Amino acid sequence: LQDFYITVGSKRNTLQLSLDIFNLANLIDSYAGVIKIPNLNNLLSFQGYDANKVPQFTYPYLNPATKDPLVKTYRDDVNSIASRWQMQVGLRYIFGN
Repeated sequence: LQDFYITVGSKRNTLQLSLDIFNLANLIDSYAGVIKIPNLNNLLSFQGYDANKVPQFTYPYLNPATKDPLVKTYRDDVNSIASRWQMQVGLRYIFGN
């Protein structure tokens, strides 16, 4: 926040300039400040019962076609706006007395 004083006639007015940076860690390092979200809420998915009334479950895979196991609990949410750094500039004019 920076104030600049302007005298108009006998009155002292103020021009205020502000600069805000959100998620400064991500500005410094693109791998820092990234929001992490859970991969899934439950470990097994209930599929129903087979003919013998035995419950059937499936294990969540990262890619069901290739049966790659899901080994990480969280993943980086790089597409979220909260995972990116942002900058905001403000300008305010304050009339004096």
